[in-house]
Amino acid sequence: MDKIQKTWAIIWPIVKSIFKLLGVWDRLEVLLIYTIIYILASVILKEVLPKKRRGEVFSEALHLFVDVFIIIIPFIGLYYWLKEKIPLVVQLGSYILSLTKVDELVATVLKVFLVCIIAFGIARWVITLCSLALQKFAIELPYVGDIAVPLIRVVESIFFVLTVLWLPFFGLSLYKQVDPYPVVIYDVIIRPPEANEQVWEYIEEGISNAQENGMDCNPYLLYSLKVYETGSTVCTPIWSLRPRPNECASYAGALGMWQFLPETFQRNADRYGVKGNLWKPAVAAEVACYFINDEVQISLSQTRESFINNFAYNGLIWNRDPDGAGVVYDRAKALRESALENYKSPELEPTEYIWPAPSNAFVWYQWGVDMWYGQTHNGIDIAIGGLPAFQVHALANGQARYWDGGSCNAGVITLRTSQGDEFHYVHMERNSSKIFIPTDGGWHNVTQGQALGFIHNGNTTCSVGSHLHLMFSDGSYISGEMFPKK
Repeated sequence: MDKIQKTWAIIWPIVKSIFKLLGVWDRLEVLLIYTIIYILASVILKEVLPKKRRGEVFSEALHLFVDVFIIIIPFIGLYYWLKEKIPLVVQLGSYILSLTKVDELVATVLKVFLVCIIAFGIARWVITLCSLALQKFAIELPYVGDIAVPLIRVVESIFFVLTVLWLPFFGLSLYKQVDPYPVVIYDVIIRPPEANEQVWEYIEEGISNAQENGMDCNPYLLYSLKVYETGSTVCTPIWSLRPRPNECASYAGALGMWQFLPETFQRNADRYGVKGNLWKPAVAAEVACYFINDEVQISLSQTRESFINNFAYNGLIWNRDPDGAGVVYDRAKALRESALENYKSPELEPTEYIWPAPSNAFVWYQWGVDMWYGQTHNGIDIAIGGLPAFQVHALANGQARYWDGGSCNAGVITLRTSQGDEFHYVHMERNSSKIFIPTDGGWHNVTQGQALGFIHNGNTTCSVGSHLHLMFSDGSYISGEMFPKK
């Protein structure tokens, strides 16, 4: 649901901007063109289709599908009419087309749509059957039959109208239950030795603010994009006062560290309630996170080819440069590798933590290794030989709460220790009967060694085999040595 809301938050401001660019006569033409295409499509398709049979499942479902299609067709005609007049329409069309590449989202929406159509047909069929049965019964009643039958038909019509009103609410409710986008658990952030320390601080601050809004953002990609746009220049507010164009202000009017066009920056800032302007580097870094994730849709988890395609050809990207896109991707990967290679593990101080799993469990994957899904591992994976499910317990005194992390993470238990640290136990059971703390989402006191529940048995959509993914909530360094076995 969150993905659909974010997509709409991108599309709607652009639609409003297009509407403002239209004159009065243009708006009348839009209305006229839409109406003509709608009528023509309706007449042609209704003529081709078999006649609608009220109460028949297939007929009701087919005609609903066509009705929706007839509403959409005129927008295609409007696109071709407006694209020459208003270039922003091409950007909007390109972005909407790019959404079809988001396979999981599109597949889920289509599944929900098909289920809704089938449910609509079945509902109408049931209403018709019940109506006919009641009419057959009522017509045989003396005195009241002539009154009851028309009344039943009126009630049937009311229920038919209610099925139309009920359908969108049913669709939204169904989508929320199968939403394919799990809660984000963030990647690690380590400064590469070659990165400018001041710029890196701005990036860290921007990413931290983006994470508070539920958006993950790769720091190495953000730094690579900054170098691509403005090289080694640190575009602080002082640059806004200098003659233009300059290192931080292009001939095209792109400004600041990440070379935003003002309207692009403002659109993305408004969507997430960001205050401040694009000359403030930390603010620009935060807004860049939203822009590259929501509108450009690039990440280091993509293949190099997919990254270049999205970077260079999506309608809302600020540069259409395939060669530059490859450089950005390669540099970001190299920065991440450099950061991990030069990272020195901190000296471990004695703690009172205990091993949170059975004594025969072991660390399967360490923190910091490159994973198959394209990110750096931000925790430790704990497993038992043969990968069976097992029970975990609290590694320290504190408070814990259980929450559903979606199809990727499964159940998650967050533990806040009395020492001030916060851990995530990821890939827990989603079956509440196998979780030993309340699953109401609230915080509950736990004591060290207390059983918390069982881990998820089997794979998830982004993990293989039964294991506990244990991590600090901010993804910082963690090691099995911190949790001695007793």
